[in-house]
Amino acid sequence: MSISFGSAASTTNIPSGNPSTTLSISIVPGSTVVVIAGNNSSIAVQSVTDNASPPNVYTKQGSTAINGTQYQEIWSTGASAARAATSVTVTWVTAPSPSDWVAAATYLGVSLVGTAATPTTGTGTSLSISLTLANGSDWVVAGLSSYNVNNVVPTSWSSSVGNLRASAPIAESSGAAAIADNSAATLSSVTCTAISSQSQAWTGCALLLRTPVYPAQASDDEFQGSVDNSIVWQT
Repeated sequence: MSISFGSAASTTNIPSGNPSTTLSISIVPGSTVVVIAGNNSSIAVQSVTDNASPPNVYTKQGSTAINGTQYQEIWSTGASAARAATSVTVTWVTAPSPSDWVAAATYLGVSLVGTAATPTTGTGTSLSISLTLANGSDWVVAGLSSYNVNNVVPTSWSSSVGNLRASAPIAESSGAAAIADNSAATLSSVTCTAISSQSQAWTGCALLLRTPVYPAQASDDEFQGSVDNSIVWQT
């Protein structure tokens, strides 16, 4: 069974003033959910949960991406472990100000949640992060967020490498996250790149989703060759 994309969503909470942000997203049973959470207040995520019954368990993956006061974290459920839900809620240690942002995506057919990439940061219009696959047909899921300090015109997103699954426009003095994914049929380094319409400070996180690997079946000749012919029957 190969990995397939399910659903995705992104939202920006402006103004924040609230330690929790809820994102509406369709989660079907057996999904793997990847969540991106960020703010420009140097505030860490306290927990991620959802409205499943009982709630699905989310775990932080890898390190926090830090660019000045811009923070971004990536969380996920276990592989193919999610129960049905319609929203995800991120709770911060304290309420970020003036805004925070959350994006999420769901995937089917994941056998294992793999390693997280070393976070990337920068300033510009091209937001990018790469991660090496463990096996061909693995998927890389990336969260790429940007913070608009001075620009009044909302920032729009486009994808140049991989699939841009969801994004929210960035208004003045706020931030937003784009969530993207990419894959390759062979063992290689896979990149996700999102293009912002304005040059801004940005952060990136990425997570590897592993596809099942099945051992090659032995041929009849290989099977017969493995038989021990040294047995001597006693009469």
